[in-house]
Amino acid sequence: MVIDDNKSINDMVCSYLNSEGHDVIGVNNGRSGLQMIKQKKFDLIILDLAMPDFSGNDIIDDLSQHELMKDNKIIVLTASEISVSEEDAIIKKGVKLLLRKPINPDELIMHVSSLNTKYAD
Repeated sequence: MVIDDNKSINDMVCSYLNSEGHDVIGVNNGRSGLQMIKQKKFDLIILDLAMPDFSGNDIIDDLSQHELMKDNKIIVLTASEISVSEEDAIIKKGVKLLLRKPINPDELIMHVSSLNTKYAD
């Protein structure tokens, strides 16, 4: 699953992952994404950190509060400036990887493959 409020980025990431053999669904807002995470198990979630109304941080906080982070593999993508301490806090909550936009699509595929192998259920 890809959760990013920017439709162009969401469509591009979904299309690229689909072309590489992954079955991907895209969601353009945080609340809908969180609702779907709570209803269905996804192999991996690619999450934009900075979204209006309900951010990636809000999703991470909600999943943490409900002890659902351990059940989800999350890659955070962000174009925002975040401090090392903010990055450490996100990782400590259970995010598997934080990547900065813009990202090379081949690098993203490498990380997706690595996480799916490393954290296989």
